[in-house]
Amino acid sequence: MNLKRIAVVAAGALVLSPLGFAAPPPGKGKPPTKGAGCKASVTVVLTGKLAGNGTTAPSTLSVNMTSLSLTQAGGHRFTRLYKHGAHPVSVAITTSTKINRQGDHNPADLEKGDRVNITARGCMTDIENGTRPLVTATRVTAHPST
Repeated sequence: MNLKRIAVVAAGALVLSPLGFAAPPPGKGKPPTKGAGCKASVTVVLTGKLAGNGTTAPSTLSVNMTSLSLTQAGGHRFTRLYKHGAHPVSVAITTSTKINRQGDHNPADLEKGDRVNITARGCMTDIENGTRPLVTATRVTAHPST
């Protein structure tokens, strides 16, 4: 009798064991490491002057970087990558980007030459490769150039 029970339990275990190793359904499981919605993202703080006027979101801003606001050494390695590359730097803005320029919260109110402090997020794997991927701004704080 016990032998039959053991055989039934073993057969059931063999039948159900592949279910534990099946891949998750689409849209579930680990988030992507590159591209939109990636995890292991890093924050990049860019400080400089706008190279052009702002437009309505979603769009990109061009920034001529003049200084960095992270640590005394000039920012962490991800931020330094943007400072030492070609200028202007492009930063994506979306409808969820928080913008502040003297009380205005519209990206179209940003003007060429404004001093900006941009907090942006990007995928760590994209930035670690030594390339400068387009980062998405989470916050833009701007002041008139005069």
